[in-house]
Amino acid sequence: IGRLPAKSPKEVWDYFNKVVQFESNAEDLPQTLEARGWMKQIMHLGGGGAAGEQQYIKNVLLQMENIIENNRFGGEVTSFYKTSSDPIETTQSEALKERINEGISILSFFGHSSANTFDFNFDNPDTYDNYGKYPWLMSYGCFSGNAFTSNVGIGERFVLAEERGAIAFSASTSFGFSAALEALGKHTYEQAGGPLYGRGIGDVLKSSGEFLMNSTATGYVELGQQNVLQGDPALRLNVHPGPDYLVDETSVAFDPVYLHTELDSFDFVFDIVNIGYNLSDTLLVLKVEQQLPDGNRVLLVDTAVQAPAFRTSLRFTLPGFGEASRGMNRFFVRLDPDQALAELPAQAESNNELIGPDGQPGVPVYIISNSLQTVEPPRFAIVQQSNPELRVSTLNPFAERQKFIFQIDTSKHFDSPLLQTGEVESEGGLLSWQPALSMSDSTVYYWRVSPDSLPPVGYRWVNSSFVYLATAPDGWNQSHYFQFADDHFTYMEWPEETRSLDFVKNFIDVKIKNRVYDSPYGIPRYFVGNETAASY
Repeated sequence: IGRLPAKSPKEVWDYFNKVVQFESNAEDLPQTLEARGWMKQIMHLGGGGAAGEQQYIKNVLLQMENIIENNRFGGEVTSFYKTSSDPIETTQSEALKERINEGISILSFFGHSSANTFDFNFDNPDTYDNYGKYPWLMSYGCFSGNAFTSNVGIGERFVLAEERGAIAFSASTSFGFSAALEALGKHTYEQAGGPLYGRGIGDVLKSSGEFLMNSTATGYVELGQQNVLQGDPALRLNVHPGPDYLVDETSVAFDPVYLHTELDSFDFVFDIVNIGYNLSDTLLVLKVEQQLPDGNRVLLVDTAVQAPAFRTSLRFTLPGFGEASRGMNRFFVRLDPDQALAELPAQAESNNELIGPDGQPGVPVYIISNSLQTVEPPRFAIVQQSNPELRVSTLNPFAERQKFIFQIDTSKHFDSPLLQTGEVESEGGLLSWQPALSMSDSTVYYWRVSPDSLPPVGYRWVNSSFVYLATAPDGWNQSHYFQFADDHFTYMEWPEETRSLDFVKNFIDVKIKNRVYDSPYGIPRYFVGNETAASY
């Protein structure tokens, strides 16, 4: 039986509107974490006087937390505990108010109380802004359920508050002994998230009352007789028809934060959230894919994890793809890709994919190159200065300060007696180094630069070359074997052993067709291997 201690028609009307709003949430709210995540939230407030009593209450609430987080309700509990011997704890009031305004389904208080106050300072619902997100407030203390006096009690203030407060309030109208209150709290949670999940809160309290009344302990029986409900007993406590798993886009993170092409691996972190009811001992299949800048999509993770009661955080170490990943990448996460688990309601099957901040599947990530780009002299340049300054740019302008190694030589192997090496320490941006060389005219010089060698990557050389021609105009020149060796050849080769350009010596099948041209398919042709070399 529920009681509505209203003293005016307006109070009845205000409560009726709250019930309509509360019950419409099940049908009207979209199947998203933002809209429904609060329904799995629970708040615990632990009071008490002496330190020993406070610790006892904390232990009981922790046991209740374990029950409600792991049964079908699958809640997430936020706890606040009294830390002083003051009659009323006030230091955590703002954090309390913020959590209530964000939305909770259950608020359980265990501590000292009276008909008008708790030993936690949260009992003024007029300061809350939780429209439509009204919790069931359970008080495990003394006298706070007494709504049978001319004074306005705690339950009346919460239940009758217009467009805020609580949707129901249950508490003892008289004394409450710790052991009996503990038994009531645990049994209520067991039933609300167990055999009576989906039933009205009146059914849950009836079961708890019968449980207490069947005890031989006087304190249990008295509490069973005196625990009353203010509010509608037919209300169902934000129940769900089935599980509903999704990825929390706001939880997605990468470690390190800035990804670059030199990483051999990195960590991809995200949370899976269940905004429906909890299916214990259930495996949930998930897949993680990476779309590279060229559009190629690579499957990185295909595994099964324990389906969360409410939320679980996952971390996967993914491989790096080097320069192939330079640019805009997209990471996709899909839960239950084969729809092996029955998620309800029907919309629950359409929210299993990670949606990025742009509203598209997957989260976009730009992977920078931690490499270098030669700037000056340009590749194959003609240089008139006898001692030019060598300039390179980091492809990551925000690269941290580090050491870079420059080398210049007349051999691409960088092993001649003329080899010079220099070091430059700099942050990302434009780097320069001027070797102390006396250059010989008409000589090709090879130069390269790399971040300092660090295991396991080692040196990552970027190469270039130029020719020194003191009197020549600006231009482009290839004069040395290793400069030509960088070219791409078709049916030609330039082996280092001979350093002579020649035709490829391997056997090639040549076929010639000569016929009357009677259709587009009858054009005379000759073939080199399987390729058409020419048509006539």
